[in-house]
Amino acid sequence: MRDALGQFATGVAVITAVTGRGDRLGVTVNSFTSVSLDPPLVLWCLSRRAPSAPAFAEAGRFAVNVLAADQEHLSRRFATPLPDKFAGVETRLTPAGVPVLAGTLAHFACRTVTTYEGGDHLIFVGEVEHFHGTPGGEPLVFHSGTYRAVSVPERDGEPGTARDREPNGGRGKAATPSGAVTARRTGRARAAGRDVVGAGRPG
Repeated sequence: MRDALGQFATGVAVITAVTGRGDRLGVTVNSFTSVSLDPPLVLWCLSRRAPSAPAFAEAGRFAVNVLAADQEHLSRRFATPLPDKFAGVETRLTPAGVPVLAGTLAHFACRTVTTYEGGDHLIFVGEVEHFHGTPGGEPLVFHSGTYRAVSVPERDGEPGTARDREPNGGRGKAATPSGAVTARRTGRARAAGRDVVGAGRPG
């Protein structure tokens, strides 16, 4: 089932938030999707075992940062356990004070409406309060355990092309989106379960 789910290509996003104490949170996901336009609702999922899950649930707000093709390094960074994931990363604040990443294709600043338990994951539903998008950019795509960049066609009707980029340059285990099906080139897949998928340790 994990291999089959990995055939569904997704975008890659970094979810950011800030706690009441001012601690910044960030995690890489590929479980982001729109829910409704009226009212404007989106959702994303995070493993209940993720160390940051309680903090995200208590934060009350979050931002979804949609990564561009040249931001694979940010996907890896926010999928890796680090003392400060934001160190050296350019950010700015939304009107509500949530940090968003610079240079992304789009971001959506949201108020958490509700959180559901969905098996081994938490489902966060948020109402979009502020958003920004940059048309024409190339998205970072995740498919079958591999990062891919999809070229935007220059003329209507021309199919785009995809360039495979194996996480971590194809060297061993890689940090990949939370909620993703992680596959090495050996074909072996691991289920999501933490902020870090496939790295073998909690975020």
